[in-house]
Amino acid sequence: MTETQPDVGLVAERYRLLSMIGRGGTGAVWRAEDLHLVRPVAIKQIVANEQRSTRSRARARREAQAVAQLRTPGVVQVYDVIDVGPYVYLVMEFVDAPSLARLVRRDGPLDPAGAAVAGRSILATLDAIHRAGVIHRDVKPSNILVDGDTLRLTDFGIALFGDDPTLTAAGSVLGTPAYMAPEQALGRRPGPQADLYGLGATLYFAVEGRAPFAESNSWETTQAVRTRPHRPGVELGPLEPIIESLLVKDPGERPSVAEVDAALADVAGPVKLPGSVTVHDSTPTVAGTASQRADAPAPPSAGGPVDDEKRQTRQIMLWVGLLLVMLVLALGLLFVAVREQPADAALSAAVVGPVIYHGRTAVGARPRSMSRNSTCNRSTQCGRSWSPVRSSRRS
Repeated sequence: MTETQPDVGLVAERYRLLSMIGRGGTGAVWRAEDLHLVRPVAIKQIVANEQRSTRSRARARREAQAVAQLRTPGVVQVYDVIDVGPYVYLVMEFVDAPSLARLVRRDGPLDPAGAAVAGRSILATLDAIHRAGVIHRDVKPSNILVDGDTLRLTDFGIALFGDDPTLTAAGSVLGTPAYMAPEQALGRRPGPQADLYGLGATLYFAVEGRAPFAESNSWETTQAVRTRPHRPGVELGPLEPIIESLLVKDPGERPSVAEVDAALADVAGPVKLPGSVTVHDSTPTVAGTASQRADAPAPPSAGGPVDDEKRQTRQIMLWVGLLLVMLVLALGLLFVAVREQPADAALSAAVVGPVIYHGRTAVGARPRSMSRNSTCNRSTQCGRSWSPVRSSRRS
């Protein structure tokens, strides 16, 4: 527990604060327990000091109202907002899952196909909140939770809700410098294209393992985002064209949601992301994403990669079986030939010495133990008896 926690450890006599999950510039996020419903929750504790009390409280209530109206599982839900003393509490859905930033640091960068799948899921959520009139303004790896087969967008603390201009001072710069859009770094009011820039920077990090801009301090990074090109990617591969188009300085030159989704779909493949994000047929199995709600992918056809692999396996087994049959037949023929060979032929082969061929007649030294007039074997007709004298004269 810290100094930002109430002395009794309870919020509104209902939520017990258990442990701190993280801390930011405006407050802290706690893991807590809902004593009424007996379930875990996350509580964002916002410090509303005297200098910014009115604005902080109004923003917290506006965030809760806007997020509560978003009907997409890609957003961490807000259950309640509580205004007590110097604090404003947002009671949120507790998601026990690592962020994309933590996942990449722990397991290493994703390959382009895996990053493309994650990108399509995040893009679907951004499209949903943009249609509801919400601009997130802080899309980055640490604000994306990899929850099983769902990628969740969280922390709407600096989001723009509708056309309300009163919650952000004119010319103020809010966001994370390494991932904010150039127009945002210049203090201009961002639109949906700013979130697409954040998506491009997030995909860059997912594949490269680093942000496109990372100077020595926040001010230098902000200046680089405004005026200088980002660091060239090394591992982007087929994602390079779409990421480069998302990271252009002019928001009017960035692609639309449909163009981004089509480009990511071309790169995505049948992969599985770290953190148990299951993918089938180049489309993430993220419940409620725009691609699944609009036009769910058809199941793989009979001529897909799985069928090709099975067909190749059957062909290999067929050839192996054929070779085994041929081997058995060859061994059988050899066995029959050996059994039918005459016994005296084997004896002759054992006692006949080296033979020298001269013309058509074989001349050799005959062992004394052999009879001068050998009898014919049973497989040939009898001829004249062999005589060394007769053979030598003929020669």
